[in-house]
Amino acid sequence: MRFLSRIARRSSAATAVTASVLLLSAPAAAQLPPVTDYNDPELRARSDAEMIAGCDQFASHPLDPLKPSGVKGVLNDSDIDVTSALLYCDGAFKADNKNPRIRFQWARVSQAQGGSVNHARHWYKLAYRDVSEIAGVYLAKLPPEKSWAELQAEVQRDMARIKGEQRQRPMTGTERDQMLIGSIITIGSVALLKILNGEAKWGSRECSGGFMLDANTHEVLCNGVVIGTY
Repeated sequence: MRFLSRIARRSSAATAVTASVLLLSAPAAAQLPPVTDYNDPELRARSDAEMIAGCDQFASHPLDPLKPSGVKGVLNDSDIDVTSALLYCDGAFKADNKNPRIRFQWARVSQAQGGSVNHARHWYKLAYRDVSEIAGVYLAKLPPEKSWAELQAEVQRDMARIKGEQRQRPMTGTERDQMLIGSIITIGSVALLKILNGEAKWGSRECSGGFMLDANTHEVLCNGVVIGTY
């Protein structure tokens, strides 16, 4: 019995070594060229599979168990070729946005680009939910989420600052348009966060454009609570 046990252990070890050798000897994936323009004819002519391969090449992490074995990956976020990764991952995301690996890489590129932390958090969460371990690591490194009260207070502070600036000097038509667009985006982002967190849905009684208070004032509502005015 001891003899048979030793044979079994050796057989298991040999299998593991063989698997390791095969993994190390796996051919590297064909390298795709960096890109700088979404309208590049070569980029637009690439297949979904090539866009996914490009996203893996420029945005995958070497320690991601879901990464294709022939892809090296990029260890440090600061070393990501953000433009190439963004353009390839945009195509990959459109082709396979349910894939947890693509979701993680899309969030990683978005964060490396300096995008919204909440946008990255959303896709890290979905990737982690679908068993992307590396997404969980990145999710844990993000700053704590703001509470609804903090978000609401932040919007109100922004609105108060904008109104204060408006009182100090007359605004040009262009400045007024920019302020209006910025206010709408800010308020809409807070509403979207509430929706993504499952606290509300688009609709007349939950999150909506609200109503006009007068000719120049509009309120945005979420679950009957005014979350901003512009």
